[in-house]
Amino acid sequence: MKPLRLSCAVASALLVAVAVAEDPLRIDARNTFTGPTADTSVMTVLLENDGPDARGVVRVTSDTGEMLYPVELPRGARKKLLTLPPAGWGELSFSLETNQGNVRRRMPSINFGNQNGGTILLVGDDIGGLGFLRRQTDGKSSISTGDSYVTAEEAPDRPVAYRQFNVVALGPGSERMTDGTVRALRDYALAGGTLVFFGGASAPTLEDPRWAAALPGKGWHPTTLAGSKVLGDLGSYPLGERFTVLTPNEMASGSRARKEGATVLESERGYGLGRVVVLGYSPLEQPLSVWEGRTKALTRFVRAGETQRSRQFQAAFLRQGYGEVRYGGGTVGYSTTTMGPGGTTVTMTPIPPPPASTAGSMGATPWPGYRSASEDPFSTTLPPTSSVFGLLAIYFVLVVPVSFLVLRKMKRGEFAWVTAPVLSLGFAGLLFKSAQSLYAASLSSASQGVVVLQEGSPEGIFFGTSQMFFPRGGVYD
Repeated sequence: MKPLRLSCAVASALLVAVAVAEDPLRIDARNTFTGPTADTSVMTVLLENDGPDARGVVRVTSDTGEMLYPVELPRGARKKLLTLPPAGWGELSFSLETNQGNVRRRMPSINFGNQNGGTILLVGDDIGGLGFLRRQTDGKSSISTGDSYVTAEEAPDRPVAYRQFNVVALGPGSERMTDGTVRALRDYALAGGTLVFFGGASAPTLEDPRWAAALPGKGWHPTTLAGSKVLGDLGSYPLGERFTVLTPNEMASGSRARKEGATVLESERGYGLGRVVVLGYSPLEQPLSVWEGRTKALTRFVRAGETQRSRQFQAAFLRQGYGEVRYGGGTVGYSTTTMGPGGTTVTMTPIPPPPASTAGSMGATPWPGYRSASEDPFSTTLPPTSSVFGLLAIYFVLVVPVSFLVLRKMKRGEFAWVTAPVLSLGFAGLLFKSAQSLYAASLSSASQGVVVLQEGSPEGIFFGTSQMFFPRGGVYD
């Protein structure tokens, strides 16, 4: 017995030692979205601190770049952090770097690339419910649609987290989303995404006041249909079973509907650059969950082309090269494109460029409409190098040989102590005069782009470029 007791005592001591030696800082990472086609473009980082208060950064690194997220971790903290790792094909590294120590977690980077059938995210409790969309064939080629999932509680509250999806569908359980998630999804639609609400026998989301201004109708109530020829035609497969749809009492202005007789089956409206669609039926409930036409009926909304057009529209204001428009120290683009489910043509007219600076002059021509560089600091430029070197050359010629030779000939060489400083001040004044716009400008910022708004919505999204001018010793930053 004594050896056994001794062994138990030693084992207990070792366990205690391991527990004491365990790092109080811990980090882990997991995919925010689940599913067989979910990648690592959006990751949730889990942080824990059982030691002293710590502060620092979470460094997310891939083979193409890194991002830093500042964090504060009081003793006993348990935090979740949404991160957007730079796209890559190698390894992802998540490092917690604080004043109390560093910990790291590594994992492989997963990138499925572009799905030729688009991508869809289902928010709710039916994880895996859209697996039937994954592989289809039209008889000529194979179509691949990426399906991902997230519960309402885990859905991100930042619109950028949904940028990879052509469609975000709200299924059963999505009514539990936080206010931040609802705002993020409204912004996602404003930016060009498609929101799809599933109906059926019951859909609390359609009665949620947070969505009221975005929906294509109001007063949703259940109606039972004995089959549907319209859906049968859309799915290329007859639908003769009875099913329940949620249909609105009143359609919103600018919305449109697809009906079976007098019953609204589907309704949609444009929302910013995107759209909001309500399917009165649910492809996740019987009999539609076993209907062979649901794949074709639902993939109509997963349109990669529409998302691509909205991204091109955004890129026109986020990058150069779409037709440059000069604004002070930077450029933005403009485009004419067709957007929205209604085919609305959105034309952005470029601002006329400012006139070029006069050749050989110092400084720059202010932007038309501004009276001085103090009002438009972005028109300021450094004096031409040739002018600066020219002034310096004339200065050295006058101060050294000319001044001394003239004064010596006049037998007034002692005056050099006066003429040299006077000439220096004069040339310094000329130099500062040529760069006076740099010193007249104050700390400034300017933005140019487009603001996307939606009537009835409290949010808006800005796509464009911003500049900042820091007057530090005449340096244009």
